[in-house]
Amino acid sequence: MGLQVKCFRNIYIIDNMAIWESLKLEGYSPSSDLVLTYDLELYKYIESNRGCVEYFDHLVDTDSMESNNYRIYDYFARWNLDENGKDLLRYKGVDFGFSFRLNFWNDYVAFVRLFLSAMLVKNLDFSKLFLCGSDQIERVFEEVGVDFIVIDPEVQFQNGFYFPIDRWIDQAIRPSGFRKALFKTREIAVRFFGYAKLLQDKFFSKNKKVVFFQAYHPTYSLINLAISRGKYRVLLENFTKHGPFINKFKQCTVPILSGTDGLKASADKIMIKLKEGVCQQLKVVLNNEQFDITGSVNEIIFKRVDQALVNKLRLLESVISYLSVNRVDLVVLIANIGELATIFDLACKSKGIQSYMIINGLMTNNYMDEAKYATYINSYSSSIKENYFQGMDNIVAFGDSRMDSYPTSGIKDVNRVSPTIVIGASGFNSTDLNSYTAVEFDFMYDILQAIDDFDNDVKIIIKVRPNGYERQYIDFINKYFGKLDVSVASTLPMKKVLEKADLYISIYSQTLFEASCMGIPVIYYKKDTEVINPPFDGKSELVTIYDTQELIQALNDFQVNRIRFDDFLDRDVMEKYIGPLDGKNLERNMNFIENILNNR
Repeated sequence: MGLQVKCFRNIYIIDNMAIWESLKLEGYSPSSDLVLTYDLELYKYIESNRGCVEYFDHLVDTDSMESNNYRIYDYFARWNLDENGKDLLRYKGVDFGFSFRLNFWNDYVAFVRLFLSAMLVKNLDFSKLFLCGSDQIERVFEEVGVDFIVIDPEVQFQNGFYFPIDRWIDQAIRPSGFRKALFKTREIAVRFFGYAKLLQDKFFSKNKKVVFFQAYHPTYSLINLAISRGKYRVLLENFTKHGPFINKFKQCTVPILSGTDGLKASADKIMIKLKEGVCQQLKVVLNNEQFDITGSVNEIIFKRVDQALVNKLRLLESVISYLSVNRVDLVVLIANIGELATIFDLACKSKGIQSYMIINGLMTNNYMDEAKYATYINSYSSSIKENYFQGMDNIVAFGDSRMDSYPTSGIKDVNRVSPTIVIGASGFNSTDLNSYTAVEFDFMYDILQAIDDFDNDVKIIIKVRPNGYERQYIDFINKYFGKLDVSVASTLPMKKVLEKADLYISIYSQTLFEASCMGIPVIYYKKDTEVINPPFDGKSELVTIYDTQELIQALNDFQVNRIRFDDFLDRDVMEKYIGPLDGKNLERNMNFIENILNNR
């Protein structure tokens, strides 16, 4: 990251290798032109031909990006407030502006990252700028006031070796086609079941206290334990597939209204109020110069709010209707983002109903406020409590129930002669300006190159997200490392993959702790440039590596069993970062929930 040369003849911004090959740029000169891309394949190609190349979304220095992280997240928390600090998005007594975060979060951060990158390009000395990429890049350069020439690609969009987060997010939170129809069908089933279960509970469980759970990995075991104890009614936003099948008939769901009659008119009034009342400002800084980007980010936000508003009101109307005739005693969350769960929590807050947050994974970036909005919050460990939740007095450290299975696991008999190395490939952080879309492929390239140079009898498993993009990883391996013994695991649970490992290498992740608790030596390969709390700060017990030569040395150290790996295998060290490992985290969390309910 960081351009050493500031003067160029031409600058080309090209998304990926497929587009580059289709263009056949006869005027391109490796010695005098700069290529900016998202794609590792194009980056490596230009680099191999001694051309000048950088990742377009990774141009700005770490310190500048980190300072702007704090600025954009301060605005993230205030964008919907009027001059008196009141929420401009309010419906029937419920402030619900907070519920839109997920709808625009990725677009918002992506725009700022591109804006700062474009401003840096603007400050370079060059003759012509050629763009062959997304419409978004064109809009950004128009905004910063740089003339450019558009080159039409000869091929349709193709995946490069970078993660297409914008499409993945769209598929996840804005389903279309068959997935949309499937979601609608599920909603009908949930509504029918919800009403039927409500009727049943009015006769048989009307005096039981009710706990709403946001169902995800940190709460699955809690939901099943609460059901098995039979003391409380368990309320969910949807059926959970985890746990015994019989438990599905013991869950309650929030019925969601099907119609939107009258809500469009309400939505239009709310949008007018929002646009007329916004008064917060967002200024980012680059090279000691301020840039007011309020108008641009509000355009992004308003677009997403407008798209989602009618459905938000439908959910809110459903929840308000539910709460008007049904009791809820506690809300258990795993995040402050979501769809129905966030709406439900906001409506409960308006009624003074308490909430308990169990964080979903490690909280490592101090500029964020995610998971900080609840009556009580389980931070897992003392380290997260001290570093992320600094000074907050509503924090407990009861551990992660998912870790309960690890203390009883047998210590791994590590094969150092012909080991299996597992690589955790998850990497790109769309909510951090210091991340970049090619980082996980950049990360994998370095590791596989180091293992290749290590030249020992090694089997490799790459664990990737079950995100539908497995083909990308397989193509990447085949192109660059076809001679290595590499397989890709996507749907296999992480613990099952780790059971095969003798050494685990990852970008910052909770999985490093999971591996360590199983007795597996671990390496944090810091290809990212994010500013992250311990143990990912390079100053902890965690073996942290920054380049391939260091990594080759670490592989040799692993093979001869050097003591550098021992500290992070120590249970006391683990507990400092991940919380208790006595197998009683589930019990502690359930007891705390029961104490809250008993004291209501």
